Amino acid sequence: MAARRQPSTKNTNREPSDDLAGQILQAYSKNTAAFESQRERLTRQYPHQWVIFHGGKVITSDTTPERVMDAAFEQGVLNVAVIGYLTDEPDDFVLPA
Repeated sequence: MAARRQPSTKNTNREPSDDLAGQILQAYSKNTAAFESQRERLTRQYPHQWVIFHGGKVITSDTTPERVMDAAFEQGVLNVAVIGYLTDEPDDFVLPA
């Protein structure tokens, strides 16, 4: 008589994409923290520039967000890199009414 297989206690409701989503979130969070810690220096180095920040450094900069987004896509870092505009002017926020 063959041994009966025990039911798995592993969460079978979890989609494989959950692991990927977690990895992307973790990488993005790490890049965001590093970007924020270097923002002052980066603003002096790349004034009024859009940048892609990934792996602890700026990997592309440009004056237009479109070209920076295209570069992030081409380099395969669109989902994990920080894309930001560097300026020493105060941030403005527009909130919906």
